[in-house]
Amino acid sequence: MSRVDLVILGLLMEEPRHGYDILQQIDKRSMYHWIGVSTPALYRGLARLEGKRMLTAHKESGTNHPDRTVYQITQTGKDHLQRLLVEALTELKPVFFDVVGGIGFAHNVPRDVLLDSLEERREKLRDLLSHIDEAEAEVAATPHFPVTAREIPGFYRGYVEMQIAWLDRLLARVRKIRNWPEGAFTKCKH
Repeated sequence: MSRVDLVILGLLMEEPRHGYDILQQIDKRSMYHWIGVSTPALYRGLARLEGKRMLTAHKESGTNHPDRTVYQITQTGKDHLQRLLVEALTELKPVFFDVVGGIGFAHNVPRDVLLDSLEERREKLRDLLSHIDEAEAEVAATPHFPVTAREIPGFYRGYVEMQIAWLDRLLARVRKIRNWPEGAFTKCKH
């Protein structure tokens, strides 16, 4: 599933938009926390979806703005969006985050490096919680925002809080290991 396609098609279901407006909506709705789409990826996605006849495009001349291309979703795009939404909501896919790979081989670095890295990640996650607070406030202050979309910051908050709790447990376990790294291969008492 393409997250870029999902965002583009989802935003275009609301109304026709130009690329910069889509980027503004991503920012306004704090989607950048969970979508991670770059400007070049967005414009490549628009061109690709237009090429697949999921979008139509027309040039709009402006007096107060530069000329721009406005995109509108087609029935083919609506059908594809529905498939993407069903897939996103129903399929459980294996998830591999870089942190999982890092933890799997963490016994290969000195314990103080590992502890410092884990603590740095925990602090970054705590900082991210303040951005989620801002996103929740923005969503709450935005009239006519879909009820389902209002739940996204809360979902993301739960995900970040879960990572912090997991890191706290991992840090405590690693601190208890006396002979690093050999001790990492034995059971550690809770």
